[in-house]
Parts: sequence; C-alpha cells; structure tokens
Amino acid sequence: MFLNTSKERNVKSQSGFTLIELVVVIVILGILGAVAVPKFISMEAEAARASAKGIAGALTSASAINYALYKANPDSADVVAVNSCEDVKVCVEGDDLDSNFEIVADTAIAADTNVGDCSVKYVNDESITASFKIYRTAAADPVTP
Repeated sequence: MFLNTSKERNVKSQSGFTLIELVVVIVILGILGAVAVPKFISMEAEAARASAKGIAGALTSASAINYALYKANPDSADVVAVNSCEDVKVCVEGDDLDSNFEIVADTAIAADTNVGDCSVKYVNDESITASFKIYRTAAADPVTP
C-alpha cells in the first residue's frame, strides 16, 4: 500500500496537455484563421480606396489654394500654371504622386468656370477611383486634359 501511494503521487504531480486538448486548440485556431484571412484580404481594397480619396482630397485642396493665390496675386512667383489634371501634381508638396496611383482626366476645364473634373485611379485595380476638381490658373483658352 505504501508503494501504491508513491505511484499515485508521481502521476498526480505530472502536468501537461492531453492530446484531445491540443487537437481542440488547433481546430479553434484553424477556424479563427479561416474567418480572419478573407477579412484581411478585403482590407487591401479598402486601404486603396481610402488612399485614393486622400490623394484626391489633397489634389483638390492644392488646386484650390493655388487658385486662391492666383486670384489674390496673379503675378506671384508661387502660382503654379494649371491647365490640365496632370499640372495639379506640381501644386502638392513634393510634386510626386504615389506610384500606385495615376491621374486621369474626366472632363476638360470649362472655359466659363475655369473648373475641371479629374480622377485618381489605383493602378492595380482600375475600379478604385476618386474624383477631384481642378481650377485653371493660366492660359485663357480651354485646354483639354
């Protein structure tokens, strides 16, 4: 009987996970992975849409500020000549667009309002676009972007 108690103590003092517990944890992790992976994949498109909107907003703001400067002081050396959608890039600090995006002309700049519509397009997925406005600050004749 004394020996039997000693063996019981050794068995009770051993710790660890059973095979069933390990299998259950692996199955749960597999289910979580199967649910989470599609969510992370769709976030790339959401991030591209948000980036396109951010770039479009920056280009609209830069064009509007440039136009306001042009109206306040047409002879200022700081005014950037804007006749097309591509010209607006120079208004943004660094004048370089992210290589994943390109500017696309939507409409020509209207002669009566000096305003045109442009878009920023994500290069890897052409369905991801964002529109922005540009304001002409040079040349009296309308130029087709």
